[in-house]
Amino acid sequence: MPILVGDVKLVASQVMDDVAEGGGAPTSTVIVDGASNSLFNDISEMDRAGGRVNLRKVFASVQTDTTDTYLGGNVIV
Repeated sequence: MPILVGDVKLVASQVMDDVAEGGGAPTSTVIVDGASNSLFNDISEMDRAGGRVNLRKVFASVQTDTTDTYLGGNVIV
């Protein structure tokens, strides 16, 4: 069975916050596609006016029942 589009998912890191450790290793928590605030919290009025940088570490994961090899993957941010 081939790898399908729905098999490629983003998974959360151990710490989904701005931390010096960089977020840690991947977890099994899948980040829901298209859900509001799944990666970042709402932007406050002060941050919107003055600016702020928030970083999150996420991982791309291929989740299938087979051992097919995933080749030629690209990520564009």
